Formats: sequence, structure tokens, C-alpha cells
Amino acid sequence: MRQDLALSSGPRRRLFQAVFVALSLAGVALAAEVAVRIGGTQDIDGNFFFRGRHVPPYRIAVSKVQTILHEYGSDSGSYMVFDAHLGWSNRPRSCSRDRLYCANSEGLRANRDYPLEPESGGHRVALFGDSFIHGHDVPIQESMAPQVEESLSALGSRADVLNYGVGGYGIDQAFLRYLKEGRSRRFAVVIVGLQLENVARAVNVFRIIYHPGTAVPFSKPRFVLKDKKLVLMNDPTVPVGQIVARLAKFGADPLRHIESFYDHNYTRRWFHVSKLLAIVLDRLQQRNNTQHLQDRLYRSGSEATNLTLLTLKEFQKAVEANGSRFFLVYLPTRDRVEARMHGRSDSTEELYREICHRFPVIDPLEDLLGAAKRWGIQDVVPGHYSGRGNRIVAAVIAKRLKEVLPGSNLKTYRPLRTGMPRW
Repeated sequence: MRQDLALSSGPRRRLFQAVFVALSLAGVALAAEVAVRIGGTQDIDGNFFFRGRHVPPYRIAVSKVQTILHEYGSDSGSYMVFDAHLGWSNRPRSCSRDRLYCANSEGLRANRDYPLEPESGGHRVALFGDSFIHGHDVPIQESMAPQVEESLSALGSRADVLNYGVGGYGIDQAFLRYLKEGRSRRFAVVIVGLQLENVARAVNVFRIIYHPGTAVPFSKPRFVLKDKKLVLMNDPTVPVGQIVARLAKFGADPLRHIESFYDHNYTRRWFHVSKLLAIVLDRLQQRNNTQHLQDRLYRSGSEATNLTLLTLKEFQKAVEANGSRFFLVYLPTRDRVEARMHGRSDSTEELYREICHRFPVIDPLEDLLGAAKRWGIQDVVPGHYSGRGNRIVAAVIAKRLKEVLPGSNLKTYRPLRTGMPRW
């Protein structure tokens, strides 16, 4: 009898222990779930953040876009202006609210207008690109274009350097701006800023989806490849009055199919019911997701890489057909300078090497690296380039321009691959 009781009590005890452990784990999980929800924040669009990290599923920040567009509509003199063929641009004859940035009558960041032809004995150079070319975060005299002029003057050459840079631009938009506005001018040299993160912008349509922290609410034109040729999509771009409605239902929008950053993170899955589980799985997948994104953007043969290379090729053809010389200037970001300082590899190295073999590249990386070691990275590349950082890049550009501008000792032009990497 006692033996029978002992046998029956054993399974009961194990069952009780299993139930107790399960309830305890459930209680811990429930407490952790509550702690995560209390410790996190949720915005008006339903995006959840925990310790500054965006937790899937993502939601497009439609309310933010609506606010920005409302401010844009109530400010007829804003520095940024909608452009149906470029997405956005600098508004002619305008200044930013803090007056750090001002544009001339052509929408170039400048404190003067330029005549159609340069002064006798002078040259004309154009810079195209994004916020690094535009000179974000520094006064105009510390931006790149004026400092190229000063460096050239110190070398005995006189030139007007026109700044066609626009914040947030991709290489595709820089190319389209050249076709729209730059091709009508006669430039001795056209220089395009090569900021390799811009490869991502080649496969992006709405900047708010790629970069949620942006102040740019507009869409952009986007090339696709058909039969190895560039075909322009979203041209004209989404009208201002339609942006909010189309973003609100973007999952069913025709542009969804060419927006590379509207990915699996925007799809709600069963485990997203739990914020805790969503965070855990997102952290576990983080490394794979990062590697997948880098491969998708910078791997040889990827859509983003192919678009970038072909856009640069067409850019060069258009510039040289117009009688100008074409150069890229490599603009390494802070993380890339720091990687070199610490001997780390970089996901963009393969692409950069390929670009250097195809195009003439001016490379100021070694000069920036030397300055960062001497004065500290914060003094040279705090985010965008500081005045000192722009001066370093400008000096390298001017040295190369001195060799190729008409009247120099170089009698015949040849592509100068000055940017061959030294990794």
C-alpha cells in the first residue's frame, strides 16, 4: 500500500514541480513584458522604442511628415523647396531660419550670383552632391566651395567654385540636377561628391522610410535598370498634397515595389504581440540583418551598386560631352575615418576599389586621417566636416585642379585615378 502511494506521489510531485516552474517562468515573462512596456515609449504613429532602439513592426512616421508639410506650407520662404523632378532643392533667394544657409538666385549655396561666363583669365568649377558638398553645420566661409577657391588662389589660379550640393541628395539626384541646371553652364571641371552611404539612396524613394530622423518629407526620383539601361521612375515625384495619403497606405502603393527600405520590419508578425519577444528576436537577428543590409547595398552586383556605377558612368558621359572634365571626390564619413584609425576593415572597400578603377577619384582620406590623429576626430569630422575638415578636402581638390585646369603644365587631359585606396 505504501509502495503504491509512493509510486503515485512521484509523478504528482514531478507534475506539480513542472507546473510550478511553468507558472514561475510565465510570471517572470509577464513581469518583464510589463517592464518593457513601461520602460519603452510609443509615438503617435504606433512606433515603439526601447532604450532608444526602434522595435519592429515599424510604422511610417506619417504624423511627422504631416507636421513638416504643414510647416512647409505655411512658410513660403523656407530654404528647402519641393521640386517635381529632383524631389527637393534649395529655394532660390532664401535662407534657413537660423540663417546659417543662404541660396542665391539659382538655388546654389552662395553669398553672390554668378555671371553666365567666368571673368577673363578665371575658371569655373562645379561641385555636386549631398550635405557634405553643401556644407552642413558650418558657415558658408567654412564650407567646401569657398575654401577650394581660396586654396586655388594660394596656388596661383583663379576660379569660381559653384556649390550645387543639397542636403539628403543621392548621386542620382545630383546627376539629375546637373542635367537640369548645370549642363547649361560651361564648366572647366565638374566634381561629384562620393559619399558611399549615398549608395543606399539609389534604391530609396521616400527619405522618411530610409531615414526616419529626416526633416525632408518629399519623395525622390529613382532609377531602375531595364536591359542594362537607366529608366527613371517617380518622375514627376509625388505632389505635396498627395504625400500623406500615399504614405498612410504605402503597403499598397505602386512605389512600394521600388522602395527597398520598406522591408520585413514593416510587416506585423504573430510574435509582435509581445514587445519583449519582438525585442529579443530583433537583437538575435541584428548581426544577420546588418550583414544582409551591407550585402544588399555594397556587394558587387547588387542593385544599389549597379545603379550607382551606371549613374556615375552616365554622369561622366554627360559632363565630358559638354566639354568639361569629370572627377569624383571621396568624402569618407566619421565612421570610415575612425575605422582606418583603428585598422578595421570597411564594408565599402570593395565598391570603392571598383569605383577607383572606373573613374578619376580625388582622395583626401590620408589627409583627413592625419588631421584626426593630430587634432582629434571631433575637430575634423564631428558629423559632417568641420571648417578644418572642409579646408583639408578643399586643399586636396585644389592641388589636383591646379594640374588639370587650362593653362596648367598638364598639356593633355587624362583621367587621374588619384583615389586608388591604400588599404
